[in-house]
Amino acid sequence: MVERPKPQLTIVVGVDGSRNSVIALRWAFLQTAARSARLVVVLGWEHVPPSTTSQAWTLQGRPRTAHSAARVLESTLREVFGQASRGVGAWSAEGVPVSAELREGVPGAVLCEAGRGAELLVIGAAGRHPVKGLLGSVMRHVTTHAECPVAVVRPPAGSAPAVPAEPIGV
Repeated sequence: MVERPKPQLTIVVGVDGSRNSVIALRWAFLQTAARSARLVVVLGWEHVPPSTTSQAWTLQGRPRTAHSAARVLESTLREVFGQASRGVGAWSAEGVPVSAELREGVPGAVLCEAGRGAELLVIGAAGRHPVKGLLGSVMRHVTTHAECPVAVVRPPAGSAPAVPAEPIGV
């Protein structure tokens, strides 16, 4: 009997450019390296013209165009991976396969779809929600609808979360 190679485990992490998503991305990378898995970094964005919503605050800080979403994703990747980052597409950091993707759609639904079949879906706590302390709509959607385990990464205790200054992969 011929043994089939096991598919490589996948960890998916959602980012939105917030400080908490940077912390979640660093944590997801460490988990990925420890499990010899591959990391998929996803930024979900939706085009919503400003005049179509009476609740504009619900979209505050979210990218509304593919160009602005790409800038947010690339900036987040550079902050975490430094020179090892190759932006959107597939590349490697410290021997860990990384794939960075922009996906158009409602961010919570986009992340749940990206997490199908994954070993773990990672998100930061309270990304860009304008009211501190509330469970954001993306986090609420992911934690109730994802078909895989979800890790919500909170910043370290204290008033100013510490983000390591050295990028991974440099």
